[in-house]
Amino acid sequence: MQTESPESLGAFVARGLELGSLREDVMHALRTDPELRALAPEVRPRVFELFAPEGLEPAFAALTAGLAHHGLTQKRPFELLDVRDARGRIVARAERSVFRALGLATVVVRLLALAPDGRLLLQQRSLSKSIGPGLWDNLAAGLVSSGETPAEAMLRELHEEAGLDPEFSRLHSPAHLSWQVLHDVPEGRMQESTAGFILRLSPCDAPVNLDGEAAGFAVFNTEEVLSMIEEGRIMPEAARLILEHLLHAD
Repeated sequence: MQTESPESLGAFVARGLELGSLREDVMHALRTDPELRALAPEVRPRVFELFAPEGLEPAFAALTAGLAHHGLTQKRPFELLDVRDARGRIVARAERSVFRALGLATVVVRLLALAPDGRLLLQQRSLSKSIGPGLWDNLAAGLVSSGETPAEAMLRELHEEAGLDPEFSRLHSPAHLSWQVLHDVPEGRMQESTAGFILRLSPCDAPVNLDGEAAGFAVFNTEEVLSMIEEGRIMPEAARLILEHLLHAD
């Protein structure tokens, strides 16, 4: 994904590669905190270029710790994600909590689940979720962790969120279910590629939530789903996956 840094944002650069974009509050912390400023000794207008003489991963770890001290990272369990350049090449690993603050690219997987009769099986998000509590969502979705392929991440999320362990060959990822987004979020900037998958469930597939992030599951026909999308009862990302599928359905 090509990273663009609008005039209101600063560029985050490492080893000559523009990897992300920085909001004013993040750039301010990077420029005024002595320990963070030492990570970019060469000052350039609206650019923070990470100095990494001992490697990118130790530098990212120090950067994450410093931004966390200023409350600029997300409060999440420790998880490593791959840091990718504009061509999608992996250049390092960093904690998930810092990706939005630095505007780094992530890859997310989403599953469109079809019941045996062709209806859509959706998950209702837990009321404890910070984003979209109680809204309906795809059966499973999540970020690709470091070292995972999108298909491996999809199978992991499907197990965690729906208790299902289908064979790899049952997953399908058509090209029209992949897209990229770039927009501001409360934590910073989201630069995200989506890989959508389709799974046709068998009669013996019964979803059971294992990670506490789902309030329940239900099947809906096309007319019901379209009405729910119009009423704003389905997460926007899930709605896009559904609409792309319906648009290209035979």
